[in-house]
Amino acid sequence: IYHSIQIPILKSYFRPELYPNDAMIATRPHYITFYFMFLALLERIFGNLEFILFTGFLITEILFFIAIYHFAYAVFKDRNVAIIAVILFFTTKIIVGGDLIHWNHHNHTHAVLPLIFFSFVLFLTGRTKKAYALLGFGANIHMQSVVYVLPMFGLVSLVEFFQKRKETGWCNGILALSKDYGAFILFGLPVIIWSLSKSGSSLTADWIAQLYARSKHHSFPLSWDVKEYINYLIFFAFGVLSWSIALKNSEDKKIHWKFGWFGLVVLILCSMAVIFSEIHPVKLIMRIQFFRSTKFLTIFITLYSCYGVKYLWNKNSLGKFLAFGVFLAMLLPDYLKFLVFLLFIYQFYESRNIFWAVLVFIAGVLILRVHVAHEVLPDKVTSDAIVRFIRPFFENKLRASLLVLIVFWISMIRQGKRWLTYSSATVVILVTVFYILPATYKEVVKPYDKRGNWVALQLWVKENTPLDAMFITPPYLESFRVYSERGTVVEWKDGTQQYFDIDYSYEWWERSNDIGKGDRNFYDNLNTEQFKILCKKYKASYIVFPAGKTLELPSVYENKEYRIYKCD
Repeated sequence: IYHSIQIPILKSYFRPELYPNDAMIATRPHYITFYFMFLALLERIFGNLEFILFTGFLITEILFFIAIYHFAYAVFKDRNVAIIAVILFFTTKIIVGGDLIHWNHHNHTHAVLPLIFFSFVLFLTGRTKKAYALLGFGANIHMQSVVYVLPMFGLVSLVEFFQKRKETGWCNGILALSKDYGAFILFGLPVIIWSLSKSGSSLTADWIAQLYARSKHHSFPLSWDVKEYINYLIFFAFGVLSWSIALKNSEDKKIHWKFGWFGLVVLILCSMAVIFSEIHPVKLIMRIQFFRSTKFLTIFITLYSCYGVKYLWNKNSLGKFLAFGVFLAMLLPDYLKFLVFLLFIYQFYESRNIFWAVLVFIAGVLILRVHVAHEVLPDKVTSDAIVRFIRPFFENKLRASLLVLIVFWISMIRQGKRWLTYSSATVVILVTVFYILPATYKEVVKPYDKRGNWVALQLWVKENTPLDAMFITPPYLESFRVYSERGTVVEWKDGTQQYFDIDYSYEWWERSNDIGKGDRNFYDNLNTEQFKILCKKYKASYIVFPAGKTLELPSVYENKEYRIYKCD
């Protein structure tokens, strides 16, 4: 429930006495989001940051699945498809560019998704001004995610404008577009002004080299393994197939054409990422990391796969077999590689309901997979992945209790008696609030004495060192600032700030090289004299070093893994 960069930045809001000399924390003005100001304000009012983050995570997850349900329903007008979508989005999904849909901790990337999903619902149901306004508001939480979606809305709005210009007239059409875009600008104005005021230094070859060393998995697509592309291409082909079937069989074809435009925008963004990161680098494009927009393409593909499951299930026995296979492949990450097998059968089975151009595309993808490195199918098929997925719901007492409550409630609803529906709902709510949630919090937020030696060291530091103390810590470890509330010279993770503050990038690189970047052997083999030089250079007061090795300096703290030395 914590992040090594975000939590210290959060704590530094309204508490300027913390991290006074920390170079990474000094990049805070370039970390453009109002969300951490909001969380910092809650901490000042209520205290207990961990409870705030746990509650934020819980609320976001609930809103996430509510939004997914409404998103799927807005597209397909089918509650069964919406329910399948809720189930399929429980697990991780394939994304190119190093992003996630589900996070294991609460952050602004996580918090903004429900707002973006609801903005899609508004946009698809014709309430475009509200959709742009909500998207603009979401930009204040996480602008990067919104930057991926805004051109999707913009392109579809322009297409509809040209399609309807004869009916509405040029003036009315332009006025409507202006109102939509104006709603986005109005609600996103705070973060837009903040972004424009922090443009930073110009791009240099050194910055590109440092970015490559730390974050090539985000910004340099030509450095990625070709298997990543082939895996995603198979996934994409399956999405195109499902989309084409929905387009052919749906009465509302316009809504599916909108998703065609949405997908095209993502492909254009990814093409721009290749050109303006690898061929002709452009600072803004590299900072935005356009390949992360495939997160939304993954969401669209998963939604259309849900439609495919429902569509196939309503056919014959072979259709039910395919539906079950698609469901498992999309639900369980270990089974995703079987999509290539399903793609073969699915396209043949539904060839009459698929556009010929889509069949040509699928054939091309499959031929490419044959001749390019890819993940091979396993020698044998086992049920291990299914068991691993099911076990937590039956062997974890909290998840099992929640599962029992949900099944109980649904069963009571089906009795068709209002008093049973309301009384069972009351029981579910009471047990969840007074047992499930407190027990989950207790399980997730462990007592400090059970969080390991790294946290124990930080807690000692917090209680026994001055607020302005600067530490040299192993760069291969993360989150020293979180519990200690003290500054550190550098962590390898701090390199994330390269995207937001180019000037800091050079300082981070120098510091990282001085203490060995993320190399454990380099740091662990620094000697006393080298540490003395580093202490003087970076005005550090203390050194954190493995307990198994010694320095010729005064030791002030020790546990089983680490020792703290005081600089001379």
